[in-house]
Amino acid sequence: MLALGSMLLAGCKEGTDAGAEAPSEVAAPETASAETAPVEPTPTPEPTAEPAPVAAEPAPVVAESAALVEAPPAATDPRFGTCKEAVAAGFGNYVQGVDPEYDWYQDRDHDGVVCEK
Repeated sequence: MLALGSMLLAGCKEGTDAGAEAPSEVAAPETASAETAPVEPTPTPEPTAEPAPVAAEPAPVVAESAALVEAPPAATDPRFGTCKEAVAAGFGNYVQGVDPEYDWYQDRDHDGVVCEK
C-alpha cells in the first residue's frame, strides 16, 4: 500500500516537475533495536489475608397488604357508641387532625372538635 502511494506521489511530481525522478524504494519505519533498554516487569503485590465473611442479616419481610393498611395508634381512648357516652365516661374533646378518635364521632357543628365537654 505504501509503494502504491509513493507511485501516485511520484506521478504527481512528474506532472509538475518533468526532470525529477521518483524514489525507487520507500524507507520502512524504524523498529526497536537491541540498543533500547529492556522493559522490566512490574512487581506483583503480595497477597493479603482475606477478611472473614460476615453473615448478612436478611431484610425484614413486609407483606404488601400490611403496608396499605394503617394500624390504629396504640394509645387511643375506648370507642363508645355516641359522644354522650364518651363524655359521661370522662373522655372527650377530640380535635380533627390531632386525635384519631375524632373520626369515630360526628362533628355536627363542623368546628373540628367532637365530644365537647
